[in-house]
Amino acid sequence: MKKYVLVFILLFITVSVFAKMPKNYIPVNPDMKRVILIENNDPNGEMKVKNICWGRDTVNKVNVYKNTSIKFGNVKEVYYVSQKFAPEWIAAHGMIAIIMKDDSSILCEDGRKARGLMLSVEAWRDKGVDYDIKTGLFKNFKLIFMMYTFEGRLQISSGISKNKLELARIDINDTQKQQLFNNIVKECLIDKTKIYYHSLTESCVTNAAKLINTVLEKKRRLRLWTIPKILPNIRVSMPVFLTRYFCKKKIGIRMENIVPEDYKKYLSPDYWPTVMTSTESVSENLPVLLDTKLSNIKRLTGSKVIEKKQNGKVIESKSLTPEKLDELKALQDIELIDKLIEMNSD
Repeated sequence: MKKYVLVFILLFITVSVFAKMPKNYIPVNPDMKRVILIENNDPNGEMKVKNICWGRDTVNKVNVYKNTSIKFGNVKEVYYVSQKFAPEWIAAHGMIAIIMKDDSSILCEDGRKARGLMLSVEAWRDKGVDYDIKTGLFKNFKLIFMMYTFEGRLQISSGISKNKLELARIDINDTQKQQLFNNIVKECLIDKTKIYYHSLTESCVTNAAKLINTVLEKKRRLRLWTIPKILPNIRVSMPVFLTRYFCKKKIGIRMENIVPEDYKKYLSPDYWPTVMTSTESVSENLPVLLDTKLSNIKRLTGSKVIEKKQNGKVIESKSLTPEKLDELKALQDIELIDKLIEMNSD
C-alpha cells in the first residue's frame, strides 16, 4: 500500500510541475455548449436557459440544443450515474441525474417535455479532439458543465454509444434534493473557462462529489483528499471506485444497471430501476476487479484473517499472495470477494 501511495504522489506532483501552459482561447465545438441564462424571474421558482442538450441528431450527427424552461421544487430522486466504457475495469464517466415528479418541470421551446436533467462535467475539447486520461492530466482542456435532458443523455450514452450505466440513488431527504438541484443549475450557469480540467482533481467525478457534498451533513460528506491539496482520495478521483464509495458510506443505494438493449424502457415515467441485491452489485468482471482493487491496493495484515470453506477447500488470507489471488479469481466467491474489497477500501 505504501508503495502504491508513493507512486500515486509522485505521479500527481510530476503532472502538476510539468503541466503544459494554459491555452488562451475558448474551444470551438458545436457538440459542447455551456448553459446560459435567458430569463430568471424567480431564482427559486422558474428560469429559462439556453443550451440544454435534448439528444443527438443521428442524421446530421450533431447534438441538439434547445432553449428550455426549468421549474424548481419538484424533484423526485437524485442518482449518481456511472457510464462505463472500454476498458470497463478502470474507465467510466460520472454524472448526476435529477428526476422530476412529473414531466411539467422541464419544458422545451418546441413543446417537448423531459423526465429530468443530467449534469455532465467534461473536458471542453475542440472539435475532432479526443479525450484520454493521460492527456487530461495536463492543461489541455478547459472545464465545462453541460446539461442534458435525461432522455437525451440516455439516447447518446446507451442508444448511440452502447454503454452500460450504473446507478446509485443518493439517499437524501426532499429538502436536500431540491437544494442539490438548485446548486447544480446555478453551478452550470457559472463561466468555467478559467478553470482547467484535470483527470484527478477537476473531473466529472470530483465535481459530482463536490456538488453532492454541498447538501450532505458534515459526517456523511465524501473525503475528497487523502492529503489536503496534495494527494487526492483515489476513491473519488478514480471513476471506477466512486459508486462503491457512495454505497460504503451509505450515501448511495445501488440500483439495477441500464443496459443498451433495454434503455428505452427507462424513458417511461412508469418504469424505474429496482434496488440491487448485494450479489448483483458486484462487478461482472470479477478477475479484473480483483486485479485492480486487491493486487494494487494490498492492505491485509497478519491481524486480518479471512477463512472460508468452499467445496471443502479452506482459504486463509494473512497476506494476499499471487497464488491466493488466483484461487479467489478462480472460485469467483462473491461473498469473500466483497469482504476482501471492503477491507482494502477503508
